[in-house]
Amino acid sequence: MENEALEQIEQNPHWLEQKALCLLGDDWNEGLIGIVAGRIAERFHKPTLCLARNGDTAKGSARSIEGFDLYRALSDVQAKDGIFGAFGGHSAAAGFSLPLSHVGKLRNAFWTAGEEWWDDEASDASYIVDAPINLHQLTISLLDGLKRLEPFGQGNPDLSCTSLMQEWLR
Repeated sequence: MENEALEQIEQNPHWLEQKALCLLGDDWNEGLIGIVAGRIAERFHKPTLCLARNGDTAKGSARSIEGFDLYRALSDVQAKDGIFGAFGGHSAAAGFSLPLSHVGKLRNAFWTAGEEWWDDEASDASYIVDAPINLHQLTISLLDGLKRLEPFGQGNPDLSCTSLMQEWLR
C-alpha cells in the first residue's frame, strides 16, 4: 500500500506543490490506511489523507503534522462542502467516509484547507530521534543536558535523572 501511495505521488508530482496530500487506493486495507497516512505525512511533512475504495464509497484515515489542526481543517471541509457521510477525530488523526464520487472534491477542498490551516512555523520539518543507549553511557551531565528540553508533555517525555532512575528501578 505504501509503495502504491508513493507511485501515485510520483505520477502526480504537482501534488507535492500542495501543503497537504490526498491518496486513493483500490485494494487498500481499511485497517492499515492510517499507518500508511502516517508514514507519508512523516516522509513528506504534509498532512495526509489515505482513502480505500469500497464499492461506491471510500473510507479514509488521515494523519497530521505538528502545527496543522487536522480535525479543524476537516470540519471546515465538511461545513463548506458537506461531503463526508461520517467523520471524527482530533488535531493529529481522523477517520471518515464519503461517496466515491466526492473524492476529487475532497482532494481540492483539503488542499484549500491545507493552505488555510497551515502554520508557517510548521513548515520546518522536525525529526524524532530515538536511539538505544547503554547504561554506561549515561552521565549526570548528559541527564542534566536533557533537562534543557523542558517543558515536558505529549511527545516530549520527561527524561530527567530522577524519572530515568525511577524507570530503571521498576
